[in-house]
Amino acid sequence: MDDKTAKITAAILGGLLAVGLLGAGYFVSTTVLRGRMAGNAVTVKGFAERDVRADLALWTIGFSNTGGNLPDLYARTRSDETAILTYLRSRAFDDKAINVQGVGLTDQSANQDRSKVVPEASRYILAGTILVRSTDVARIDAATHALDDLISKGVTLTQNQVDFEFTRLNDIKAPMLKDATENARGAAQQFANDAGAKVGSI
Repeated sequence: MDDKTAKITAAILGGLLAVGLLGAGYFVSTTVLRGRMAGNAVTVKGFAERDVRADLALWTIGFSNTGGNLPDLYARTRSDETAILTYLRSRAFDDKAINVQGVGLTDQSANQDRSKVVPEASRYILAGTILVRSTDVARIDAATHALDDLISKGVTLTQNQVDFEFTRLNDIKAPMLKDATENARGAAQQFANDAGAKVGSI
């Protein structure tokens, strides 16, 4: 290869290298620009809420008795259970809605954390629970506020709690999602107008 040919070859290689560097510089600059644009993006979240009426009520009724004679204590507890069931049936709750959980026994003298000796007359605690499940939410709500008859009969109620639930969330999920999307777009458009920008995709 003579000197002239070598110079031409070197010039071609140099030109290709310059083009390559220019191309690399373009891609780098484009990446930086896009990175800066991404850094300036703002995410807007939508909000939607609805008032719904509960369609299911779970009512927990707890009761207990304390004593030293287990057979007598058991008989009193069963009597209280019968009184509660009679009350519920008088309120038009059928047996399908009522679930008797049974009773649990606590021997307080077996509690090693107690600092004093437990009197024999209060050694045992026998507690029971009855659950009522109904879609008649209003009926349960009224029944929970009318337990005076049971108390007057000597029933010691330890729990009277109702959990109200809404089970048809899937029925309103799509409309609420639409409301939240519209809320987000409105907020984004307002922000874009103030900032002189455009709203992007959802």
